[in-house]
Amino acid sequence: MIDFFSPISAAVTQTGRQLFQPFALGKWFTLGFSAWLASFISNVGFTSSYGPFDHADADQETWNFVLQLGLPAWICIVLGFGFLVWLFMGLICWLGCRGKFMLLDNVVHNRAEVVAPWKAFRQSGNSFFLLFFATVSIAYALCLALIIFAMVYLWPDLLTRRTHDAVHYLPLLIAGGIFLLIAITISIYLFFLREFGVLWMYRHQVSAWEASQRLAALATEMPLHFILYLLIRIGLTMVFLTIIAVLACMTCCVAIIPYLGSVITLPLSVFVVWYNLGSFAQFGPEYDVRLGGEQPPVQPTMI
Repeated sequence: MIDFFSPISAAVTQTGRQLFQPFALGKWFTLGFSAWLASFISNVGFTSSYGPFDHADADQETWNFVLQLGLPAWICIVLGFGFLVWLFMGLICWLGCRGKFMLLDNVVHNRAEVVAPWKAFRQSGNSFFLLFFATVSIAYALCLALIIFAMVYLWPDLLTRRTHDAVHYLPLLIAGGIFLLIAITISIYLFFLREFGVLWMYRHQVSAWEASQRLAALATEMPLHFILYLLIRIGLTMVFLTIIAVLACMTCCVAIIPYLGSVITLPLSVFVVWYNLGSFAQFGPEYDVRLGGEQPPVQPTMI
C-alpha cells in the first residue's frame, strides 16, 4: 500500500536544503514569483453567499428603479458582467497554469529562473490551461444559469413583495443542491489535475487530456489511495492556513499581500511540490519526476 505520510518528512528535508542551505534572498524572490503565479489556480472554487434583504430599510427610489428596469435588462446585466469576469478568470488561469510548470521545474532542478521555464513549458502550460479553464468554465456557466433561474423564479415575488412557505422555494433548493454536487466534483477533478496531472505532463511531455485520462485510469484502479491523499491534503491545508494566519499577525498582514505573501510563505509552496513528487513517485517508476530517479524527466525543447 502506498504511504502518503512518509513523503512529509522527506519534503521537509528537501525544502530546508533548497531554501536555507544556503539562504539566498534573491532566490526567494525569484522562486516566490513562480509560486505566486502558480497560486492563481491553487484555490479555484465556487462559493456564494446570501443575506437577508430588508425591504423596510431599502431606499424606495432605488428599489423602484430596480423593478422598473425589468427582468430582461437585469438578465443582460448579469450576463454582461459575468462575461467580463469570465475573461478575467481566463487570464488568471492562464498565468497560473504557466506558473505551475515554472515552479515545478525550478524546484526539481533547485534553481530560480523565470524566463527559461516560461518559454520551455509554453506548450505544456497552454495545453493544461485549455483543459483546466474549460472545466472551470463549465462550473461557471452553471453558476450563472443558477443565478438567472433564481432571478426568474423570484421576480414575481419581488414585484408583489410576497413571501411563501418553504415548499415554494423547493425548486431553488434542489437546483442549488445539484449545482453544489457538480461544483464539488469538478473541484476534486481540478485538484488532482493540478497536483498530479501536471507531474505526468512534465514527466512524459504529453497533453493535459492524456494526463487526465492517465489519472482517471489510475484513480479507477486505486480509488482508496486517491481518497486518502485528498484527506491528507485537506489536513495539511488546515495546518498551512494556521501558519499563514500566524505569519500574518507577526508581519502586520504583510504575509497576505500578493507576491510578498508568496515569498514569505515560499517554504509551504516548495514543501507541497516535494510532497507531491514523493507521493506520485510511489505509484511506479514511470511516475517518478524527481532527478536521480530511475527515469529522470524529459527536458522540453526551448521555444
